[in-house]
Amino acid sequence: MTKDIYEDEVDRLEGVTFKAMYRAWRMGVEHSPLFDFLTPSRDEENRADGKFCGCPMLVMGGHVAWTDELTRAVRRNREILDCFPLILSTRRQLEAFAAVQRLADKMIPSRRPPRARKNAPQP
Repeated sequence: MTKDIYEDEVDRLEGVTFKAMYRAWRMGVEHSPLFDFLTPSRDEENRADGKFCGCPMLVMGGHVAWTDELTRAVRRNREILDCFPLILSTRRQLEAFAAVQRLADKMIPSRRPPRARKNAPQP
């Protein structure tokens, strides 16, 4: 299987410090596609019903994904629930975020591709 951008990010972030993980979670130059919002644009958006869509962590905390079906799928993912509060360092946890992003890519047909991370800073 060819590695995708999410697998590259799992490799990059596995075992990093809390501070580096926080920078990867926040928007900005060090942001990781593992933590993109679960929307067509991958950024902050409200659904047609006015509800705010979040990233996988925010969906676990009460916000929603672009669809109710995706919201339910994320909330059933126990690996993501185990990541509260943002203490991600194990490969298993990061792979859970990669799986959610891949699922969102499939469930949101109009979703933009993840941002390329050429020469991304290493945490």
